[in-house]
Amino acid sequence: MAKKNQSRQDSIEKELSGINDAAGDLMETAFCASAFKLYGELRSRARSEGHLGFYVFGTFFQMTLAQRLLQFEKVRERAVELIAIFEDEEQARRIEPSLDLDQYENMIYSMGACAYEVLAEATGALDGYNSEGMQECLTGGIEVCHRIGKLSCIQCFREYACDTNTAADDYELARYHCNQVLNQVNDFPERGDRRWLAMLRLAMMDIFEGQHDSARVKLEQAAGLSTSESVND
Repeated sequence: MAKKNQSRQDSIEKELSGINDAAGDLMETAFCASAFKLYGELRSRARSEGHLGFYVFGTFFQMTLAQRLLQFEKVRERAVELIAIFEDEEQARRIEPSLDLDQYENMIYSMGACAYEVLAEATGALDGYNSEGMQECLTGGIEVCHRIGKLSCIQCFREYACDTNTAADDYELARYHCNQVLNQVNDFPERGDRRWLAMLRLAMMDIFEGQHDSARVKLEQAAGLSTSESVND
């Protein structure tokens, strides 16, 4: 009986892995709508089979693809679902009762901060970067980065803090967050060296304030920073 059960589990794992790989291939070649649909099938199949890992993969990449498709309500929905799973073990066990805690912790480390980051982007797009919900996303995301020890990802939230404070016309605080990103010279987050973008934001604030000569210098510096080998976006 044990051998038969193991064979069934192996078969399910192979099936889910195949769906995941096929959806990933579609996403890589920019067939976003088709990939979104296939990741939805992965979510459904993984939930019915009680496989948290593949369910989280399907949810995470649907969230990412919804950004590309400008479906920000769906982005927010998927991000909130992921955060609920990562913040509450009982939510995760509703999908996979015999949860492997090491695997669960690895998922939180890999994707926990990203879920908050994407939620911040969706909230900014839907409600405005100066909305109350945006502040909650930033606070929650930075707290998660500290809790799981993924400190390099704090810089991602500093970018959104810059947008939030710019929207509130608080250029002094916006510049502070940009300069914090510029001060980072190694150990960049997974999306790479973003100093060029921080410098671009500083240039835009100069333009808003009529400081065009200063803005030109910063734009040239941003162009130079964008050619760094550590830039991947």
